[in-house]
Amino acid sequence: MRSATSFSHLIHSSPLRGVLLQRQYFEVNHQVCQMLNSDWERMPNIKYACAQVLAGCILVNEKAGHAVLVNTLEAYCRLRSVDVHRELSNQHGSIPPPTSYYENVWPCVLTTSDGKKLTIGTQTMNALITSTISLDIREKPKVGPTTCTADFRSKIIRIYIDHGSWEKAVKLSKDTTTRQLEQFNLTNQLRQIHSQFHQPSSYYLIRASSFLATPFSCQPLSVFTYENHENGNNKTDSYEKASLVALQLFKLTAHQVLSAPKPSLSKTQVNQLVSQRANGKVRDTLVNIASSFTDTDDILILRNRELNNSLTQLASLMSSDIAEANKSYVIPNIQKRLKTLLEE
Repeated sequence: MRSATSFSHLIHSSPLRGVLLQRQYFEVNHQVCQMLNSDWERMPNIKYACAQVLAGCILVNEKAGHAVLVNTLEAYCRLRSVDVHRELSNQHGSIPPPTSYYENVWPCVLTTSDGKKLTIGTQTMNALITSTISLDIREKPKVGPTTCTADFRSKIIRIYIDHGSWEKAVKLSKDTTTRQLEQFNLTNQLRQIHSQFHQPSSYYLIRASSFLATPFSCQPLSVFTYENHENGNNKTDSYEKASLVALQLFKLTAHQVLSAPKPSLSKTQVNQLVSQRANGKVRDTLVNIASSFTDTDDILILRNRELNNSLTQLASLMSSDIAEANKSYVIPNIQKRLKTLLEE
């Protein structure tokens, strides 16, 4: 077992010290705890601040001498009336216990049917960490919701906030008109979801990334962004894959919800996707969606349970492709960006 290590020593001895020393960090304080426990229902814009403040934060297990930088995270409210994708209440949830090191803020590892997930829980929300970079040893970045390690099961995990993220979060908390974290790459701010595509809260733009993952190519892929990733030298051939055809539909759906007053899919758009070289279950599902256009040229996306059922099936079919692309595309891009920043 490693001896206890201070935050300062971890930063100065880190393989990434050249990058980290250019940033400013401070340990979670009362103001941060208050922000992370704000009421999303009373202050709808606070959800953007809650996601932003944790972007690029550093989690430290001083006893084990282990630290990770939170590269990307997704925020979820605890209230059903606010967020259909809330964490379901159970005995293994992320609600901070009375003994949590910080005031109602608790980094923890959740054991789920999908695996172990590194999470930061508060009384009003939880942040699912979907990408991390180890700071104490050289290893590949981790990408995907199951990015945790046993080193973070300790009851005393310290959190150090990136000062740049804190300043952005404060601005977001004061802007009651805000509806997004950034002006660019809106679909990259959508959370990676697999269901409930007919619910408005599925399209909250509350996925935040650190300064290291500002380029979209360094962020975990989702059903909404997979269609844009560069698949090696086979860009043209990749469009013939059923997964690419299906994921064009998710991108189209997201763009509609984010921009149209009454988001809908047109019969022409869906038929164009069906006509591409999709096969197997993907084609069957697309054909099923096309058949829902009986005597109309458009179908609504929100509150459309039938369409949601089809999109949920497609999302399940695409999960393995997304996981593989995170390994072959996103992780190498993060490594390249780190190398570039360290050489500057």
